Amino acid sequence: MIATLQRVLAAPLFAAVLASGCATAQEPEPAHPYAAVLERYAEAIRNEDLDAMEAETLGHTRFTIIEGRGANWSWTEYREDHLTPEFESERFHIEDYQISDVRPYEGTDLGYALFEFAITGTLDGEPYEREGRGTAVFEETAEGWKICHLQTS
Repeated sequence: MIATLQRVLAAPLFAAVLASGCATAQEPEPAHPYAAVLERYAEAIRNEDLDAMEAETLGHTRFTIIEGRGANWSWTEYREDHLTPEFESERFHIEDYQISDVRPYEGTDLGYALFEFAITGTLDGEPYEREGRGTAVFEETAEGWKICHLQTS
């Protein structure tokens, strides 16, 4: 009698577990547009590709960045005074740059996202690692969302 009762109760329980497993096996949600922009930007950093980085920003029209204590008030200034020397340096090499925990806050044609980043590489031949947080401000354009301001620390 107890064995029969166990089989009777086990069947619905097994079906419920099976159904819940099937319910969670759905296609993942597509990334939020801000997260997608930040991931393309991070990929461009990993590849040291200035053109691909610029493509994710407002570029020469309106772009600012504050990194720690430094600030650049245009894409041209950031590219020429910061990125180009860094990417061409024999002392510093980026091996990986990752964006995670993107938290988007949407507006109509402006929005922002909070995020975390991690960079690994070498500095003067020694391993280099840095983690931090950032804020990216986005503006919607005819080409999609673009970064108009970055702040990382």
